[in-house]
Amino acid sequence: MANEGNKSNDFYAVLGLNKECSDSELRNAYKKLALKWHPDRCSASGNVKFVEEAKKKFQAIQEAYSVLSDSNKRLMYDVGVYDSDDDENGMGDFLNEMVTMMSQTKSNENGEESFEELQQLFDDMFQADIGLNGSTSLNA
Repeated sequence: MANEGNKSNDFYAVLGLNKECSDSELRNAYKKLALKWHPDRCSASGNVKFVEEAKKKFQAIQEAYSVLSDSNKRLMYDVGVYDSDDDENGMGDFLNEMVTMMSQTKSNENGEESFEELQQLFDDMFQADIGLNGSTSLNA
């Protein structure tokens, strides 16, 4: 993430949480902030500037919750590889599939993947693409 140090892009800071928060803490923080900053509630004040600020904060709250409430997106965000643009350009689906497959693999007794296991995982991920270009295996 390009602006990871920017507090407005720190989804945990937006929701007032720490990185180790539970799912219920996440939900509770989202509900509390969404109610506080919902533009419809804030429009009653009649202050246009305040309503615009509420809209921006509400959108930031929505984005933070949508990422942190999805376990795959949260994992990618926590390791620093999540980018909201990936969702728009189709890369998000690929990364989600990759994270899902990685979480389903079993490591050996040392807690590490063998080269053969990683190569098989790679082959499984790209099996459809390999068939399209006429090749039946990958060369190491």
